[in-house]
Amino acid sequence: MTEKELLRIYSAAYDHLDRKNIYEVRNLARAFGVVRVTSTRKHDLIVYLIRLAAGLEELPPRSRRGARVKADKASDASIAEVRRIIEDCKTSAPYPDFREEEGMEFHDSADRAFGYRDECMVGLLELAPSGQGRLYTQEGSPEPVVPERLIREYGLREGDVVSGYVIPGKGTAPEIAQIAAVNGYPPVFSERRRFEDFPAAYPNEKLCFGACGSAVLKAADLICPMGKGQRALIVSPAGAGKTTFVREAARSVAATSGAQIHFVLLGQRPEERQELLEAVPSASVTDAPFDSSASRCVRAARLAIEHAKRVAEEGKDAVVFIDSLAALIQALASGTQEGNAQAALLAVKKMFAAARRLEGGGSLTILATLPEDAQIADACRELSAAANAVVYLSAEIAASGIIPAVDFTRSFSRRADALYGAGGKARADALLALAREGGTARVLKELEKETGAEESAHKEG
Repeated sequence: MTEKELLRIYSAAYDHLDRKNIYEVRNLARAFGVVRVTSTRKHDLIVYLIRLAAGLEELPPRSRRGARVKADKASDASIAEVRRIIEDCKTSAPYPDFREEEGMEFHDSADRAFGYRDECMVGLLELAPSGQGRLYTQEGSPEPVVPERLIREYGLREGDVVSGYVIPGKGTAPEIAQIAAVNGYPPVFSERRRFEDFPAAYPNEKLCFGACGSAVLKAADLICPMGKGQRALIVSPAGAGKTTFVREAARSVAATSGAQIHFVLLGQRPEERQELLEAVPSASVTDAPFDSSASRCVRAARLAIEHAKRVAEEGKDAVVFIDSLAALIQALASGTQEGNAQAALLAVKKMFAAARRLEGGGSLTILATLPEDAQIADACRELSAAANAVVYLSAEIAASGIIPAVDFTRSFSRRADALYGAGGKARADALLALAREGGTARVLKELEKETGAEESAHKEG
């Protein structure tokens, strides 16, 4: 595209930038990755900036020895305004003039060669040893390749949520030609601290599991509270309500904490995915149903945890619900030599150990289910030792009609003192004494009695 034609199509963007002083234009250019901004005339810098923002030109490869361009010289609002004006210009331009010279083609909805339309494809970035990446998308969708140059240019990491425009690739898979957003932000290079560089700290802020009406989870909140950054297990026999526990806990966390929730469903029924999404519409899901390959199972879990790490690096809170770890252990064991099941368990422990509160960052909480099965008794013991909270469910309590059948006499949360509110420790001790005396039913009866008294006092007031 000639400069004359560019100025015709993007006249609104040029006028917007031309009204700014040279220092503002330079800062915007730096935000878009331009290196030598002080030696370029204002007009030429604006034209080059528009080409970059519109995807008409790519930045030249940077020297490894050169200083990296920081993206903190212009405000997010000013960057977003430039991108908005550029997109408005594209919309009003005759399609696809702005791509013709590069021979780049965006297929319309009638072309099903790769199953995509003109909008961006979105997925979790998975990195390959070769240096390039691939977007993990929903089952049945094509998984576009992310070129190594884009990964280097934007400092992308595994688990990033990447959206980008797709073109036909060299092989059978489509290819990301232009990145539209990374983790919901404009695609500019920025220095990010790595998850491993943050000091780990004990949870000191409580996650509320009992805010959505479940009496059992309200009791769990009081007796064995869990905090942001917890490594928690739900150990349960079949039919004791572990899925119910996960669903109700996720609903409550979504309603009260503002944390990002991610379900990892491994070896489960396909109906469970829809059930959980209906309960928590804001959650995301990576799944590998019972008929999936072992590699897909491992991949779903790994990418979900890597994504949660990226969230925590940004100073936010992520809660990952895994159902179940037994399927993950089995999948990992199938990829090892016979008799090397210990290696599979070690890999699961490594994933589980990612949960923590980051000093100076956010938090990553993992709540995973594990069946109480004699076949994986050793795994259950080792993972319970690695956990800092364990909720045990009981078949005997389930037989009495209480679902989820939490056994408070066995359940625990380490270092819970930091999570109790005023008088919380005394109340937890009193309820635990009732549980030892009359079981879970006795605890629920006491809470029902307290709730009735509070409602009566409220009505009288």
